[in-house]
Amino acid sequence: MKNEEKDGEEKSSDTDVLEDEEKKEEIALEKNKEEETPEEDKKDSDDVQHEDEMPDKDVNKKEEVPEENKKEYVEEDKKENREASEDIPSAKGKDSEEVCGTFEVDDKKGEHEIVTCDSIPKKHADKKELKSHNIILRNILIVLGLVIVAFITWMIFLNFIGSVTYEGLSFEVVSQGDLIFYKHVVPLYNGDAHYANYNFFLRKNPYKTGEIPFEGELNIRNFAAINTTAFTCEGKGIIAMANMVKPFEVAGIQVVNDQNASCDEESRYMLLHIFPGDENKIVQTGESCYDMTVRECDILDVTERMMIEMFVKLKEADDNMQGKDMGEDVGAIL
Repeated sequence: MKNEEKDGEEKSSDTDVLEDEEKKEEIALEKNKEEETPEEDKKDSDDVQHEDEMPDKDVNKKEEVPEENKKEYVEEDKKENREASEDIPSAKGKDSEEVCGTFEVDDKKGEHEIVTCDSIPKKHADKKELKSHNIILRNILIVLGLVIVAFITWMIFLNFIGSVTYEGLSFEVVSQGDLIFYKHVVPLYNGDAHYANYNFFLRKNPYKTGEIPFEGELNIRNFAAINTTAFTCEGKGIIAMANMVKPFEVAGIQVVNDQNASCDEESRYMLLHIFPGDENKIVQTGESCYDMTVRECDILDVTERMMIEMFVKLKEADDNMQGKDMGEDVGAIL
């Protein structure tokens, strides 16, 4: 019996020891859990605080600011920017200029405008640049002055002399607006009686057209054929052809346009062949045949060169045969 009681006491003591050890392990586990969870608890507490601080209003909903308040905000921003710009040291005055800009912003005050100002330094030209600019300006003024003086001198010269003489022909200078014409008068006779004057107006100065080479001499016939390339040249071609034909018609010469006409070996008619070339000139290619080459659109220059030759022939006929009808026998007069 005593042995059984001892065994029972030993078993009860063992169970007490086991219970103590289990309690110690539970206490250790609880301590470990408390050490691992403080940061999470802090986060949870912070989240709770933020949720408490959040307003009941919708976050995405903007606060409407009255127009009067917007104006006040703009004025306040302008004032603050002026004060800030005054506090910032900058090179104002001659070496800089103030530049301001207006921007629209949306913040806790609502939508409103702000004005920002800043100073931008001015770029000054150095001595070399100023000198080069002055030289360019001086040259431009000199050229402009020379052009004006030349134009005034030329106009005074034309008004002073009133007429130009070339190859024994007299040309009166006539000014109509911006255009200057050179008027030549051809007297017309019927027998001994002078019954009319025919006025020709040249567009080009006879001295200038006289520089165009005329190789050969002008031989007149009662009939003339014109073989010409079409020269439009902003209407100058039509004017040139119409003017060139007139002296021939005044002399009683019949003129036709024929693009297939060629030089007659028997010289029964005149041929005026007009076509483009590298140089303005008139060349006699037969007894009464002439090639008239035109550089670019100088059609007026070349045709008026031929007109001057016709004026010379008409003047010779007028001097030698004043008593005869100009249309009676052109071959005998010219």
